[in-house]
Amino acid sequence: MVPLLLGQSFEEAGDLLAGLGLRAKRLSSGADCSLPGRLNRVQRQYPEAGTMLPRGGEVGLYTCPSVLLNPWRETPDLTGLTLAQARRLAQSLQLKLKAVYKTDCFEPFLGGAVIAQEPEARAPIRRNGLLAVSICGPRP
Repeated sequence: MVPLLLGQSFEEAGDLLAGLGLRAKRLSSGADCSLPGRLNRVQRQYPEAGTMLPRGGEVGLYTCPSVLLNPWRETPDLTGLTLAQARRLAQSLQLKLKAVYKTDCFEPFLGGAVIAQEPEARAPIRRNGLLAVSICGPRP
């Protein structure tokens, strides 16, 4: 019997189907993929949940393209990271990073760490978009 797979990642849904002796086939959803929470998530499925399929049967999973294909990302939370860590993470998500140093911060344990960012964490940001971070302390 086909389970309900909506909202799961393609990989999670595929693993579940494989455990039931069924195969997953990725199909483009055509849905609005601009929202970061939809990336690589099952938007629709065919056949529907509850349908009986023979062993080896195929379930079509309509997903939004992965983060590498979709122009939108979810802005990562960089607070607390060093500038080097923030740069690596931004680069892995195909984002540009601009650092501004703040010497008026009074948190000694945050020296050299990201204390603020724009856009804020989890906000949508386009691939190659600019992510501005504030670093606590003087420029090295």
